[in-house]
Amino acid sequence: MCLFSNNMRPLQQQQTLVSFLAQHPHLAWLHAFKTANYGSASSTLLQSAKMQSKRLARKKTMLSISKLAALAADEPDFRELKDVEAHLNLCSYQETLPQSLVDCMGLDMSTMGVLSQTQLIQVGSSNDTEFLFMFICFV
Repeated sequence: MCLFSNNMRPLQQQQTLVSFLAQHPHLAWLHAFKTANYGSASSTLLQSAKMQSKRLARKKTMLSISKLAALAADEPDFRELKDVEAHLNLCSYQETLPQSLVDCMGLDMSTMGVLSQTQLIQVGSSNDTEFLFMFICFV
């Protein structure tokens, strides 16, 4: 698929690229980085990470790059950074679930999808009050 014809002007090419990338956020953040639009890259990655429900490592990577991009932006959006941090904390809580809880719930850490905040509370409240207290204190 060729996005650009040979006779397109640079402004038309840019508009075509922006239209294409709007439909493909998994690529849009790369273009935002290349054009030093770090705020946009951060926002796009955060939104993509929020949609990620299958792979915890992928979600954590997107959130980490989002955080770096937000910090590199000329004017960081501190509310967005706080949101990124909250999601990174949820990833950390899931990674540190006690093995006994994971086994008790019939889950497998290697194949387990991303758990929601509600699911983490349910898992944590089932047997381990120390984990639940830690989770509530830091969320």
